[in-house]
Order: sequence, then structure tokens, then C-alpha cells
Amino acid sequence: MPKKDRRIFSTNNFEKKILGVIFFSVAIPVLIVIGFVYSIFGDFVYTYLNSGFADKILYQFFTISLILLAYYFLFVGIIAYYFVHQLCGSFPRVLKEIDERVAGKSRSHIYLRRGDFARELVGRINAMIDKLPKS
Repeated sequence: MPKKDRRIFSTNNFEKKILGVIFFSVAIPVLIVIGFVYSIFGDFVYTYLNSGFADKILYQFFTISLILLAYYFLFVGIIAYYFVHQLCGSFPRVLKEIDERVAGKSRSHIYLRRGDFARELVGRINAMIDKLPKS
């Protein structure tokens, strides 16, 4: 089967839903931690905000915090995309091929990419295809 050219990080509907849940569940703890840090250091910020020393420290703290958050979300995004793509990336193609088998257009087996997690399911579908009566 020839390899199709595909946009990098393109997703289907199943992947979009799961990635949305993942990013939502990652953002909530980050916001809680930011709230705790703000509540702990809020007095420090308001007390020393007028001094030139505090301006430099706050600028560095916020810059480092933003960089760390960006790397955190990038890391979580790449790891989540990798696993979600292996889990759900083949579903639209498998559904289309099952529809073709049901319509009688083809009786060949369904194959997945190396590393996809749905191998056991597709193996059982292929066993059902083998048991279908020949027409």
C-alpha cells in the first residue's frame, strides 16, 4: 500500500475530541498552581513593587514561568498527539473499509500501520470477513 502524503499534525474528529480533553485536563492543574503561587507571593509583589529591585526579579520570574509553561504544553502536546494518533488515527479509514466490506465491494483484509493500538480489533474484524459467505 503506497504511503499517502499527509499534513503534519492533522487530526480527525476522534483525535480532536480526545486532545481537547487532554489539554483541558492539563490546563486546570496549571491554573491551580498559578493561583497558589500568586496567593503565596502576592504580598511580596505588592510590597516590593515600587522598588527597582522587584521589577527586575518579577520580569525574570514571569519570563522564566512563560518559557516553562510553553515547553510544558509543547511536551504534553507532542506526547498526547503521538499516543492519540496511534489510538484513534486509523478509525476513519477502518470505518470506511468496513463499509466497503459490508457493501460487498471488497473481501480483502483490513491492515493497520505499524504501532497502531487497534490491532486486536482489526484482527477480529478480519476473522469475521473470512467467515462471511462467498457471494
